Amino acid sequence: MGKAPESPKNNVGQLCYEVKFERDARHRAVLEVLDGSTVVAVAARFGVSRHSVHSWSRRYATQGLAGLADRSSRPDGCAHQMAPGLEARVVEMRLAHLGWGPGTSLSRMAAEGVGPHANGGYEPAGADGSADKGAAARAA
Repeated sequence: MGKAPESPKNNVGQLCYEVKFERDARHRAVLEVLDGSTVVAVAARFGVSRHSVHSWSRRYATQGLAGLADRSSRPDGCAHQMAPGLEARVVEMRLAHLGWGPGTSLSRMAAEGVGPHANGGYEPAGADGSADKGAAARAA
C-alpha cells in the first residue's frame, strides 16, 4: 500500500509556501491594477471580490508589500467584557452565595458601589449612584 498524501495542515513547509503564495498573488493583483488593468478584470482573474482588490491596493499604497500579508480577523477586544478585578469579585460573590440569582447579586454589588454600565458590563458607580460618573456633573 502507498503512503497517504500528507495534509497541508500537518506540513509546516507547505503552509509557509501557501502564505507566501497568497501574499505574492495579492502583490501580482495590485501590480496588474497599477499597470492599468481594471479592478473588475483583476478580481475575476484572481477569483476574488472587487472589494478585496481595492483593499489590497489601499494597503499596498500605505504599507508596501508588508500590507499584503495575511491578517487576523480576530477582534482587538470585547467592548462588553468587564474588568478582570470586577469579574473576580462577581465570581467570588457567586461562589460564596450559590443561592443568589442575578437580581440579588446586582443589588449587593450596587450596595458595594458597583453599578450597571450602559454597555451591559459593570463599572464603579458615580457619586450620585449612577453608572455614568459624569452624569452628576452634567446634571448640575
